[in-house]
Amino acid sequence: MVTGGTGEPGAAPPAEANRGRRRGWRGPALFASLVLNLFLIGLIAGGWAHHRHGLGWIVGMPGERGAPRFAGGPPIRQAVQSLPEADQRVFKETMGALRPEIGREQQAIRRLRERATEAVRAEPFDRAGFLAAMAELRQKQLGIQTRVHAGTADALSKLSAESRGQFADQFKPRPRP
Repeated sequence: MVTGGTGEPGAAPPAEANRGRRRGWRGPALFASLVLNLFLIGLIAGGWAHHRHGLGWIVGMPGERGAPRFAGGPPIRQAVQSLPEADQRVFKETMGALRPEIGREQQAIRRLRERATEAVRAEPFDRAGFLAAMAELRQKQLGIQTRVHAGTADALSKLSAESRGQFADQFKPRPRP
């Protein structure tokens, strides 16, 4: 015979016992909701940052995806696009010559990102492996940046003083709206 908290047959259990059972699922559900919301916010923010600023994994390479035929992030791209068509071709040809070498470096960067990711997922966490991969990643990115800067200098050396001035004008500080 089933009895409730009052001892009467068929009576419902006391309200205090039900409250504990009902509340038991709310904490984990709220925590799961919070985690899901933070994950979605992170995805949205990451997508926005990648699209808006060209940012990739952890540090990333500006202009890595969808960049025009010459290397460089949005400021350089914008400055080159402000130039006359003939000067733009000079940039594209000069920077295009760097593409195979930079492409190989970007492949190495992807492999280093994979190594860093593996170190993060390792159990226990492979701190030394992660730091080593990130140090190599920094060096590769610095190498690409150095090549892009040298290529930019080479292209600028082929332009007239007027075109170089027009290029430089794109980097002047602008008042914020």
